[in-house]
Amino acid sequence: RTFIKPDIAFFCDLPVDVAIERVRARSEECYKYIDILLQYRLRDEYLNMCKKNHGILISTDCSFEESYQMVKKNVERVLKNEYKRKGV
Repeated sequence: RTFIKPDIAFFCDLPVDVAIERVRARSEECYKYIDILLQYRLRDEYLNMCKKNHGILISTDCSFEESYQMVKKNVERVLKNEYKRKGV
């Protein structure tokens, strides 16, 4: 199969301990079993996938607004470079 390569790909990242805190803060999931070692392995794989695919890693260990601004800044950068490349 052939897949179209995107101009930009975002990978939202959160440290495992922070993710677990957020899950535990939800009343319906506060006692749910979490395989912590699996979560670390999954995050490592996810970070490797981002690196291999030249993705842009966005930390979500901040406010929604800060994460949004990081995405916006990178989209603007890609658009600016595309316009330069096309001579627009």
